[in-house]
Parts: sequence; structure tokens; C-alpha cells
Amino acid sequence: MRCGIPSRHAQDARAGVTFIELLAALVLAVLMAGGVMAALHLEGRTLPEVVGRDVVQTGLSSMQQFVADTLQNALDVRSWDASQVVCDTVDGGTVAIRLISAGVSGGQPVTQLQVTTTPAGGAAPPVVRTWALPAMTLAGTTFSVQGSLVTIHWHAVSIGSSVTSAAADWDATYAIGGGN
Repeated sequence: MRCGIPSRHAQDARAGVTFIELLAALVLAVLMAGGVMAALHLEGRTLPEVVGRDVVQTGLSSMQQFVADTLQNALDVRSWDASQVVCDTVDGGTVAIRLISAGVSGGQPVTQLQVTTTPAGGAAPPVVRTWALPAMTLAGTTFSVQGSLVTIHWHAVSIGSSVTSAAADWDATYAIGGGN
């Protein structure tokens, strides 16, 4: 430096980025990328489980309402076991609510709900409604009867999700001829 004018070499040294500044920027970039990756990984794991639970809850809600409506027309219980209940209806026919096996999917047994309504006297063919909701099994659902009360222990699992994250378990009791 002569006469107060900085040399070209001194100007070049001040204009660049130091090694320490470069390392600090690199550490910050790695930390931010790690945070983004962790958030994406967590969302990728939990979103399917939440969707699975929603499918199970929606399916069970509609099935439960259909069973309640069906049993309102029942007169008394003709027979039952853990996998089915058969009732006489007020019009002289029968209604059978049963669990049926539909094979295996994703390593889990697929069990569906089937409701068969048979009119009195065989004047018309039976009406069969099978609840085959996509990606859901009712394996573990059971029936019990005490007097005029039918209790269904609903157990539903979204196929392809872990049992603990997508299972729905609850008891619903229906009064024969009186709805839910």
C-alpha cells in the first residue's frame, strides 16, 4: 500500500468468503435439509394411517345405521351365534345378519358383513346386501344376544395399515323392533 491506496492483493482478500463462513453456511444448509427430510418422512408414515382410520370409521358408521334400520323391522331372534344373528320380521319373513369370509388381502383375513332379507312365504327372492368396503375387514367382529337386545362388537381394520393405527373397536346394542 502506497500513499493510502490499498494494493490489489489486499482488495482481493477482503472481497472473498472466508473458510469459516463457508463451513457455517454448509452446516446450516445440512441442518435445514435434515429438518425437511424428517418432516416429509413423518408425514409419509402418518398420512396413510389417518386415511385408513377415516375409511374404517365411515364404513362402520354406515353399516351400523343399516343394521339399526334392519333390526327395527325384526320381531324376535330366531337363532344366533358369534358370527350371525337370524331374526323373524314383522311381515313374517326373516333377516339374517352374518359375517362372511372373502379371502385374504395384504396378509389379513377379509371378513365382510352380509344382510339377507327373506320375504314371507317365498313370494319374492331374498335380498342380499354385502358390505364390501374397499380396504377394510371386519375380522374379529362378534354378535351376542340377551333377550331382545342384539350386541355387535364391531372390530374393523383398514387392510394394509397396522392394526393399532387403523382399528376401530366398539360395542353397539340394538333393540329388536326398537332400533338402536
